[in-house]
Amino acid sequence: MTAQRDLGLVWAFSGGTLPVDSTKYQNGWVAEIPTYQQFNYMVQGIDQNVLHLAEEGVFDWQDNITYAVGARVKRTNVIYVCIANSLNNDPDLDSTNSYWVTGGYVGEPTTLKETDGLRLDFGFKSQNTWLGQEQTIYGTTPMVGYFTSDSSTNWGVANYSGELVAVDLGTATDTVPDSRNINKTGPNSHRIFHEGHLPTASEVVGGVEEAPNDNKLYARKGITATSGQWEEVTTTTVSTSPPPPVRGAGQGWFNLDDGQLYIDVDDGDSEQWVPANSPYVPASIGSGSGAVTPDAVNIVYDNTTSGLTATEVQSALDELAASGGGGGATDAASISFDDTVVGEGNTNVQDALQDVWLRLQQLEGGS
Repeated sequence: MTAQRDLGLVWAFSGGTLPVDSTKYQNGWVAEIPTYQQFNYMVQGIDQNVLHLAEEGVFDWQDNITYAVGARVKRTNVIYVCIANSLNNDPDLDSTNSYWVTGGYVGEPTTLKETDGLRLDFGFKSQNTWLGQEQTIYGTTPMVGYFTSDSSTNWGVANYSGELVAVDLGTATDTVPDSRNINKTGPNSHRIFHEGHLPTASEVVGGVEEAPNDNKLYARKGITATSGQWEEVTTTTVSTSPPPPVRGAGQGWFNLDDGQLYIDVDDGDSEQWVPANSPYVPASIGSGSGAVTPDAVNIVYDNTTSGLTATEVQSALDELAASGGGGGATDAASISFDDTVVGEGNTNVQDALQDVWLRLQQLEGGS
């Protein structure tokens, strides 16, 4: 290998030089004998260019050079990469990035875009076979840092003992390593779960193991990870009033009033009945061509007593609103209801509507 000379030494740095014009530089010596000052100028130029490259790592852009794809130049303290052969195209003025972009690349430079930043482009990689990777970070705990320019949290993604973790690196914009604990079980690290590492209840704060898969009904005693285990629901009471909850008895209660199933839950302070599913109005009742939506327009209204012309609840309400109350009645409870056909004992529209509502819920609940 060739030994490197001192790049800081420039020929005739302190000696006499005489510049040679560009025409002579291109034509070279013909028959004349150059002066020593001209000779010094020629050799000094070579040393100066080499020293500039050593100092800057890249040459300055010039308008008289045809740059090939992949060339790097510096213009007003910005380093550019050439993505198309270019002559006299100032990088600072290339607003469409047709020839020059800022950024870096490894691979094919013609695909580099201004918005890419650092682009790693290797065309030989196989889609389904591991032939290598675009980037390798090697270390005891290899980590990539993601830092913001404001005071929000900085994060690192690390491989800690074979597990991916997200590491809280603080909020300072000038964050430097502070020897904080990045152990995967420490306060600053958070496991990243994926198909190759599915979470278990012990690895997730507040995690609850799944109920046994044996075709039985189970309820959990308590609502926190440490308040109890899964208990089999051994009995279910069907009634309109709640039975007294019994801690640990695995008791259920089907409420006839609202058609909902409740589970006896211990929240750590007391036992209480909690709905096993949230109540809701069904989207439709019945099936096929006979299915109807539970809207007021589909509820039959008997207008015999009220004197209204409406024959369903929606129109009756609209008629009441338009007439200012209808016969002096100001609310549904003041409007009489003929219960002869229904036979539920309701004597006013308010009670009848409430009864319809409860029955719709019971239908949805399966009673």
